[in-house]
Amino acid sequence: MELRQAFKILVSVILLMGVIFTVSAWSNFVQAGFGVSPPWVIAERLLTGSHFEQTVYLVQGDPDKDLIARVEVDESAVKSWVRVDRGAEFKIPAGIQQFPIKVIVDVPKNADLGDYEGTLRINASREILQEGVINVALGGTIRLKFKVTEEEFLSFIIRGSRLKKIETGWPVELTLAIENTGNVKGRPTRAELEVWDIGMNRVLVSGEFNDFDYIKPFKTESISAKFPAQLSVGQYWGVFKVYHENEVLRHDKQVFDVLEKGSLSGWRGVLRSIGEWFTWMRGLYIVLSLIAVIFLAWVKRKFKIKIIDVIKFPIRFVKKLTKLRVGFK
Repeated sequence: MELRQAFKILVSVILLMGVIFTVSAWSNFVQAGFGVSPPWVIAERLLTGSHFEQTVYLVQGDPDKDLIARVEVDESAVKSWVRVDRGAEFKIPAGIQQFPIKVIVDVPKNADLGDYEGTLRINASREILQEGVINVALGGTIRLKFKVTEEEFLSFIIRGSRLKKIETGWPVELTLAIENTGNVKGRPTRAELEVWDIGMNRVLVSGEFNDFDYIKPFKTESISAKFPAQLSVGQYWGVFKVYHENEVLRHDKQVFDVLEKGSLSGWRGVLRSIGEWFTWMRGLYIVLSLIAVIFLAWVKRKFKIKIIDVIKFPIRFVKKLTKLRVGFK
């Protein structure tokens, strides 16, 4: 019995400590109310003369007011290398909980090979005391870690791929969003495509593309491959592989549409765009109508008012306003 009681007390103490820790951590976050995500900028394969960019987010717990932010890089070897795209001082508007900034690194062409470290600080305040002086109330720190090497490195990550809608007579077009994580410009070696009927029974077209645009180092860009084809109106499967040398970067299959000539270009294309816009607006209208119905039901229940009276109110208001304008004249 004593053992059971002691166990209950121990569990209670552990739970109480957990609650206290959680409340304390939340309290610290609310008090600080400002942070950086991720809190580091790391590039380990920079060449002399390299240009590198990384997006980080300034995060606020309660973004109810504008913030004035100032960027400071510590006195290190990389101080002259690093800057922020928004400048040394900028405003974070109220209402934005995650504010993106881009940390830009330009390695001098005469930089020595080796490892470099530094710190970038973001100091923020809700008000400016006097011109050029900021009352520092909030802040975040970004760790900087770079390695300058003479070794060239090339690597890709495919962030997205899509077979576009086409018209009859157009080539099949594959678009790729590719991140070059290497330190030199590069491109995929080739892409292979097979077009199958919608039932995946036979191959109708096959081809290869090997003239991609180059992608700059440390950049994500959109490039495309075009494959000549003569396809009739309908839906097709496209099975494709994208290579760098002998490495397969992406192997996938997607359905794509072939439309009548003029459906995407000319006046038909304009009408199609307008139709898609109206389809989107129709969906929005349905959602707003549901919200209006729920609101009217709430008004009827809360204030014991007939729904027809609620609907008539704006009409009566417009009539009265019109009469007032006529009388004023």
